[in-house]
Amino acid sequence: MDDASLNPPFLTKEVEDFLLDGEALLLPHVLRGPRPVTAHWDEAVKGVMESVPLSGVKASDYDAVFLPGGHGTCWDFPDNADLISLVSEFVEAGKVVSAVCHGPMGLVNVKGKDGKPLVAGKKVTGFSDAEEYAVVKEKVVPFLLQSKLVELGAEYKCAEQKWEPFAVRDGSLVTGQNPSSSARVAELVVEALSGN
Repeated sequence: MDDASLNPPFLTKEVEDFLLDGEALLLPHVLRGPRPVTAHWDEAVKGVMESVPLSGVKASDYDAVFLPGGHGTCWDFPDNADLISLVSEFVEAGKVVSAVCHGPMGLVNVKGKDGKPLVAGKKVTGFSDAEEYAVVKEKVVPFLLQSKLVELGAEYKCAEQKWEPFAVRDGSLVTGQNPSSSARVAELVVEALSGN
């Protein structure tokens, strides 16, 4: 975890709670302290160290997909053929597709069942252009996410103020604006999975 992630506006109450949880998998790494003694530690580490490559993941094994944010996704997600294929499988199966912050970068090259961009005509959000300018990365990222979503025909929505929690659901598509929106995205995913 980088230093910027551990400071406002990215350090949310949920992140703080996670970091203070002695059972949290990454706590020793983040705090550079000793490994906690827990019954599940070895199993958790094994799950991380032996994670399945994206190309080996099948939508049929899951009910939803979640694309996390972070500036790295600006380069890693948009043209990743394995990610595009996997998200497309979720879309074709009518399963929940969700993303937060820069995570919607992984949606920009995904097509809906109608062959149009997945986000076309849908209410979506993601890291706003104003937030990108606020972190002075507008000339670093390959494109501004909000502008790209609008260009693709999305009905982009965002909070009135930068950094406020904001998430929207349009059918089985759930998106959150920024790091502080993660908890609301999770609630909307649960709602979508519940059939509400």
